[in-house]
Amino acid sequence: MSTGITAGAMSGASSGTVPVSTSGTTSGTVASGGTVACNNPTFAPAAGTVVAGTAVTITAAGLPANGFIYYTTDQTMPTHASMFVASGGTVTVSQTETITAIAYAMGACSDSAVATATYEVAVTCEGCGAPPACAAPTFMPAAGAVVLGTTVTIVPPANFPANFPQGSGTIYYTVDGTIPTHASPAYSGPIQINATETIHAIASDPAVCTDSTIALATFTVVAPCACCDPLQGCIAFLPVAFNPPTTTQANDFLVQLTDSDPAATICFTFGANNPPACTVTAASATCSGTSQTYNPVAGLGATGSVTINGGVTTAAGTVVVNAMSCAPGNAAAGVVSQTYTLQAAAPTMQGPAPSPTLLYQAGGYMPTLSSVTAGSTLNYTADGSTPTCATGTLLAMNPGAVPNFTTNSTFNAIACKTGYAPSTVGGPFAYNVVLPTPTFVDSASTTTVEGTGTYDAAPTIQFDDGIADGVTGLFYCSTTDSSAPVCGAAGACTHGTAGTTLAITTTGTVVNVVACAPNENTSAGGTATYTLQLDAATDATTE
Repeated sequence: MSTGITAGAMSGASSGTVPVSTSGTTSGTVASGGTVACNNPTFAPAAGTVVAGTAVTITAAGLPANGFIYYTTDQTMPTHASMFVASGGTVTVSQTETITAIAYAMGACSDSAVATATYEVAVTCEGCGAPPACAAPTFMPAAGAVVLGTTVTIVPPANFPANFPQGSGTIYYTVDGTIPTHASPAYSGPIQINATETIHAIASDPAVCTDSTIALATFTVVAPCACCDPLQGCIAFLPVAFNPPTTTQANDFLVQLTDSDPAATICFTFGANNPPACTVTAASATCSGTSQTYNPVAGLGATGSVTINGGVTTAAGTVVVNAMSCAPGNAAAGVVSQTYTLQAAAPTMQGPAPSPTLLYQAGGYMPTLSSVTAGSTLNYTADGSTPTCATGTLLAMNPGAVPNFTTNSTFNAIACKTGYAPSTVGGPFAYNVVLPTPTFVDSASTTTVEGTGTYDAAPTIQFDDGIADGVTGLFYCSTTDSSAPVCGAAGACTHGTAGTTLAITTTGTVVNVVACAPNENTSAGGTATYTLQLDAATDATTE
């Protein structure tokens, strides 16, 4: 005999005489209406004075497995787009800084209160006191009048690392008249002067000294002298101009060399401390030694072209190009050098793009990793660790798809290529898979319309998650007091009752339910209102 009760899915009311109302619900609230916030992050060691390189552990008690701690070190407020670690992860402190952090777990708890900890890096020698300021950098040549194309070297302080510009020491500079900061370009090679300009620079080495005073040098472009030997009636050449000047690019590229005299011969070489040479006579000017003769119409990789590729760069992806111009019967121009870097482009992830609300699908997802650096290989990790060119999982191709997944997944990736510096790490690419909204299934089918009278039996409602029914660890949390249920860990509910069925015994019962699983995000809430009606007297003969 039918109970005569039906329950509609959350997306609409049922048909028939048992009305089902729908309403939206929001995860993370309790019966009182307050927000369930994650526990605040804590820091170990506590804020204070530490030595450089100290690993600070950030923990949020009770944070679920799908939760993260988002943090910043530049005194800005963290968001869900900031750097993050799992609870118990570490942040290395190498200089005096403030760590600002929040904890969050989608579907389990909302943003915690902001926690901060300031760490002051102590000097590790006895009696040293506070770190001194770095000495200011200097310029070579010194400020003054120079000819067009002159290159200026910024010379670091004496106590900078010997392998500068590698190492911990950095010189930040500007050429637009502004004061340099740590957000300004970092010096990596000579600066070519193509117009009157002022270079400002500061030196900084967190391991040794604080920011130096600002050094500045103004260079005025003047015409070159008429000739080194006026008696011969010769003319002097302007230095060779490079286009582009010192730069970093993600693919092989050409450097164009030009001279004020289109008929001049331009000689060039690759490598530091390897100047080009030109043999000049009254009738000829010929590149000599290891020099190559520049051909302005030569294409990428062709003889005579200045092709920047992995064949001329160091293992770190850098190369110095040296050039000079000369012509028969004239003095050769001075050697000009520029430093170029090849660095693989950081990988990106598409198809689909990372998302905090990716709807669960039974077939899973296989996003594609790619780098725009042609011929690069891709290594990735899916465990939160940072890949290198020697660690992680190597994709078979670029672009290439990661293995299929149906659970919350986070990827980091790096692009690598011989003769290129490794890319910066792409990611974290976080995919939060959200379970489908549960539907409601009555325990019996309606066969007759119920009328006024005594209701025969209370129904038992079963929750169903459709295509996600096979998800490992799937369970449901429900309430009947109009509050929003909240998933917990290990099959338990932080708020509400765990179970796949629910008996309806009272008319007007409002059921809210969410689907939960340990490796997926909580579903949107399903809602249904049940009204129990009495049997009509005429119905007794049919049941």
